[in-house]
Amino acid sequence: MGLKTLGPVSANFILTLYEKNKIIFTPKDVIEITGLRDKYLYRFIQQLIERELILRLKPGKYFVISQEIGKQSKFIGNWFVVAREIANSPKYYISYYSAMDIHNMLTQPLLKVYITTSKQLRKKIHSIVNVTFEFIYSKPEKIWGIEEAWVTNTEKVRVSDIERTIIDCLYKPKYCGGILEISKGIWIQKGSIDFEKLINYLENFDKFIVAKRLGFIL
Repeated sequence: MGLKTLGPVSANFILTLYEKNKIIFTPKDVIEITGLRDKYLYRFIQQLIERELILRLKPGKYFVISQEIGKQSKFIGNWFVVAREIANSPKYYISYYSAMDIHNMLTQPLLKVYITTSKQLRKKIHSIVNVTFEFIYSKPEKIWGIEEAWVTNTEKVRVSDIERTIIDCLYKPKYCGGILEISKGIWIQKGSIDFEKLINYLENFDKFIVAKRLGFIL
């Protein structure tokens, strides 16, 4: 759906969010831009949801769907921002196959996002516009080797660094498409890997199977 088919209030609202590079918004943003309040405010939000212009992430937080959503893979960075908002915790990180994607270790994009978190969640799998978000539990002390990465012009997410990504994927290859997939990723980005750090991580992780698999690949 293009902006030309919208009414003036809806079109101005979406365009204003675009101009501010704001893909996550709250009812407060709607009030500031449109002046709508009370039942008119929530009726307006519901209409945008029904017209598939926005998504409700959680109570009070919404995500703007790109007007070029037909090319979803081009905008995968936005899905990582959605994952951050769903996680709703500082103790999370984008992990496994999704971290490989951020580190350019894949030959094709994916429409599934893996998030590791220290929160025990009842609902571990979410689906939004054909994109699946899967949450994987980890003890807080196991969350290390994390960095922040830009996934849009204005938004950062927490992601395992490339060395920790390799360790995680070798430990649980089912979350990255298998040993062959992480093997290809290592060779694609071999010039970006700090192998001394990788060995230190390997010692800290302390799982023989990971060392064995890494030795086989290298």
